[in-house]
Amino acid sequence: MEAGAAATARDRLTEPAARAARELGPDHPLVTDARGLAALCRGLTGDAAGARDACTGLVVALERRLGPAHPVTLNALADLGRWSGEAGDTAAVDAHARAVAGLEAALGRLHQDTLVARHNLAYWQGPAGERGRAVEEFALAARDAERALGADHPTTLTYRVNLAYWQGPAGERGRAVEEFALAAREAERALGADHPTTLTYRVNLAYWHGPAGDAAAASTELAALQPAVDRVLGPDHPRALRTRQQRPELLHHVGREAEATAVLTALLADMARVQGAAHPRTREVADALSRTREVADAP
Repeated sequence: MEAGAAATARDRLTEPAARAARELGPDHPLVTDARGLAALCRGLTGDAAGARDACTGLVVALERRLGPAHPVTLNALADLGRWSGEAGDTAAVDAHARAVAGLEAALGRLHQDTLVARHNLAYWQGPAGERGRAVEEFALAARDAERALGADHPTTLTYRVNLAYWQGPAGERGRAVEEFALAAREAERALGADHPTTLTYRVNLAYWHGPAGDAAAASTELAALQPAVDRVLGPDHPRALRTRQQRPELLHHVGREAEATAVLTALLADMARVQGAAHPRTREVADALSRTREVADAP
């Protein structure tokens, strides 16, 4: 869903959901369904903190109505973990771990809801410093997803792509490029060139050309992709900001420090405005800008 469509859906859901809550009660199934959709749309527009807060209240309501072990409650808990992570909240891994444990018990290890929750747990283990566990879980889950859903299923491809993403820093950079290239082709064939998933894979493919040995070309490819990412997701979307964040690292590797400094300076202002100065990604950019300026100012 593009950012504009998500914003429209969010706005159309917010008032009816509030009215239904007043008339039917906050725990009515129609109300919790609408709250879940509104939270998703809020997150897709780039408001991760708002989606996290909405999911927090939704989980409480579902636990009260259905119980903490119900699959609907557990999926809402997984959504809470997703948006907590996007908002820079360290509670993301804990929420995903609880969701995975509950879904495995309720639905089984190979159920699609469980597979998605396992993906999200592994995805957030990496940024939390558990890179080895993330790689291990992605490898196991990719095999399970292929067995349960097929090799070409979007969930299977997503597992393989994220496995490649975390394998790259471990030295398997050529493998990462191969996996991203395959995923980008499959996504473009199935979803179209401008679909957010396709763009995510193309951005990752462009970036990993750098660590694989061609940083100059990777920087050029990322710059060429940025307008499409901004148009589809919106320039303030976390993934659009992340795309901008990846390019200065490549510029540094080819000695273009002045250009890297300019990109990071503008990006830091936008990240602080959108995500806040304390967000982990904002702090990463601030640290990168400080290091780049030191290099640029060195005699």
